[in-house]
Amino acid sequence: MRQQLKAGGSQEDLTNEVFSHLADFFRRYYHQGDFISLRRYKKDVYAIPYEGEEVKLHWANHDQYYIKTSEYFQQYRFKIEGGLPVTFCLRDATTEKDNNKAQGKDRLFRLCEEDFITQDDDGLKIWFTYQPEDKSTKQDTLIAEALEKVAEALEATAYKSHRNGLLKPMPTEKNKGRTLLEKQLKDYTARNSFDYFIHKDLGGFLQRELDLH
Repeated sequence: MRQQLKAGGSQEDLTNEVFSHLADFFRRYYHQGDFISLRRYKKDVYAIPYEGEEVKLHWANHDQYYIKTSEYFQQYRFKIEGGLPVTFCLRDATTEKDNNKAQGKDRLFRLCEEDFITQDDDGLKIWFTYQPEDKSTKQDTLIAEALEKVAEALEATAYKSHRNGLLKPMPTEKNKGRTLLEKQLKDYTARNSFDYFIHKDLGGFLQRELDLH
């Protein structure tokens, strides 16, 4: 039994082997952050679910729902230390009609010029617009401007209870000076800027693919 145990390798080797198999499996379906439900048969060859139909119509995202985020906006709400609620709200937001985009412009989030921070019974609210901007304007630039203005506004006595929580350090490897406010604002703008797909039965798909794998 000792010989069999030794032949089995160390626990660390087995752990690495398991994670390697997991990485190989999930790598088949992810490309640049997107999940693509392709049934990989072998390199550059894909199989499709087929049950003997005379004609089979198939496309890459046939089993996924397409979500166009710019067609709806919901308030982005989170809590900071002490359970204090903070909400990002939109004022004067417009979206493209029938997918007709403004020529030479992109719609971006910008902090409102006036009354961009308010407080009521629902907590602290920070207000933004979502309007066409010149191509030369970048969302990261507008976020940086918003962070500076909000940080300055939080010095007011009425909002000081939220200051430490919103400006709490949350550094990353690439952004050592990141705060909770910056993290939440980037999550908010990203969530409402990128269209994406949701799989109709992700668990079932992955289980079938695992059997095939």
